[in-house]
Amino acid sequence: MIKSFVGLLICGLLSTFSYAQIGQGGVPLSLKSGYNISGAPERVVLNSEQFQSILDQGEIDGSASGESYQVGWCVPANLDITKNGSWTYLDNGTKIWRLEIEVPGAKASSVYYDKFYLPKGVSLYLTNENKRQILGAFTADNNTSDGTFSNQALQGSTAYLELNIESYVNIEDIKLGIYFIGAYNRGVDGDVREFSEPLADIFQDPPFGISATCHKNALCPNGDPATKSRTAVARIIIANGPNAPLGYCSGSLINNTGNVAGGSCKPLFLTASHCDDLNGHTDAHFQYWQFRLNYQRSACTGGVNPTPAVSPTMTSGAKFRSRSNYPTFASAPGSTSSRLVQDFLLLELNDAVPSDYYLAGWNKNSNIATPAMSDYYTAFYGFHHPGGDVKKMSYTTAVTASGTFNQTTVPATHWSAPFSFGGTAGGSSGSGLFDVDGYLIGDLSGGPDATCVNDGKDFGTNALYSKLSYGWTNDYDQTAFPTYAGAQSRLKDFLDPLNTGLSKLGPAKASTCEEMPRVTGIRNNQLDKNAISIYPSPSVDGKITLQFNLTSTEDVTLKMYNLVGAEVNSYFIPKIQSDKKVLYIADNLPNGIYIMNVQTSIGQSNFKIVLNR
Repeated sequence: MIKSFVGLLICGLLSTFSYAQIGQGGVPLSLKSGYNISGAPERVVLNSEQFQSILDQGEIDGSASGESYQVGWCVPANLDITKNGSWTYLDNGTKIWRLEIEVPGAKASSVYYDKFYLPKGVSLYLTNENKRQILGAFTADNNTSDGTFSNQALQGSTAYLELNIESYVNIEDIKLGIYFIGAYNRGVDGDVREFSEPLADIFQDPPFGISATCHKNALCPNGDPATKSRTAVARIIIANGPNAPLGYCSGSLINNTGNVAGGSCKPLFLTASHCDDLNGHTDAHFQYWQFRLNYQRSACTGGVNPTPAVSPTMTSGAKFRSRSNYPTFASAPGSTSSRLVQDFLLLELNDAVPSDYYLAGWNKNSNIATPAMSDYYTAFYGFHHPGGDVKKMSYTTAVTASGTFNQTTVPATHWSAPFSFGGTAGGSSGSGLFDVDGYLIGDLSGGPDATCVNDGKDFGTNALYSKLSYGWTNDYDQTAFPTYAGAQSRLKDFLDPLNTGLSKLGPAKASTCEEMPRVTGIRNNQLDKNAISIYPSPSVDGKITLQFNLTSTEDVTLKMYNLVGAEVNSYFIPKIQSDKKVLYIADNLPNGIYIMNVQTSIGQSNFKIVLNR
């Protein structure tokens, strides 16, 4: 009885592991019984000197110099259904097209298409050599507006492609061009392990991935206050076309004020500019990037490994929105390290995000690390994919605001985070730093080289995050790189398209924008006249008291303007309740007349302030 039960359990696991991926499921006709398909398909071997050189080196790593964490090479293919592959014609009129593609030495491969159009009645499948991994069926539902597509990693050095074509389909209507193959030499073990090892090994629990054992799994209790933000984090597989590296970075889905619950819901995605060292500024440049969500183990210690069924890979690329210029300055003599004032890249995913994921909220306040805010901002979280591994987390109780990344021209451009739990490594680049409320405040540029004491692998506990507050307007790039000035080099136009002036925005469901915070009309709604009292005016000592009588707990932003309309000071006060007094000290402002703007999520008010010391 026990033996029979185990046998049934294995079959059930195989069904889950092998056929769960983006696609319709199913099995290609060549693997079904009852079909007499003889002969092997055409076999194409793609030999690449660059990839062979990578295999000979054993390791490649651009992460230390400010690039993506390199895991392979994009090998040119230039194959097409009109000139490659083998055809089989069945008696019932069904047609089968097959092609075998090998990149010698690859641990896994992804197929990237520059022509992709499948009419109704056509199904595309991909299998590995032992047939334990099946991707598909991909159908007309997977057609994209730009005619490109890609597949997630397929175990082994050989990919088997098969089209099953119904009798009524005109073959000439099918467009299938294979542009290049993403050949992995490392960093993909966790993705394909269950498809390459004996069945019994599925029940074993070896270390998952290649990152240092000092890293902490994402589902540790330290990160529970940022649960929604944790779902927003994805691993990026970076492919910029043939004869280019294949790499990993991390990033986060992020909310914007233009999203509407049940209406417009844009899946914006924030990562690091240095993850794309080609400084791309077009949609086409990012059309082959892939994004894997929920790639994490199910517990802080141990837990279940992620499978494609619970960790989908979005393979339709992204559109460009904005970025800081890469690099800001040329590398110092004798160094390959990037010198960056800002390090952000904002994209919009082409795929709709599945349910159960969130667009992270954001906080662009610059005073988070000030002594006045230290009692509130007592926790900061990082979620990331070191070495392309399953999601890990980092934690610290405080950050400093004076960080810079390999340059001294512009001060205080980065948050410096000294982690006491977990750390970061190559592949973590672009991942978000979240504040005590789980709101995104920056993305990872890097940190000093360091290793794990347990195994000597890449593991750093001091990290530098490009500030959202600086990237909001990205003042340096506006003048230093005039070709890219304006919306394409700053964040505010896309994260606050309604121009609300909000300092913070909460999270929302990524698929429908449910739970979207109310933002419409904030700039025009006036607070009740009794909601805030400000005194004295004039102030003879530079001190002003604000008495709040709000009907709900609110985050409050104060902004001071001089009489010509220039903002001269700003201050953020979190979680203000009714009957709360706040002392505002204007020591840095000269005597004169000012307008104080007090803004909450439900409205704003303006007050005349006179300083006469």
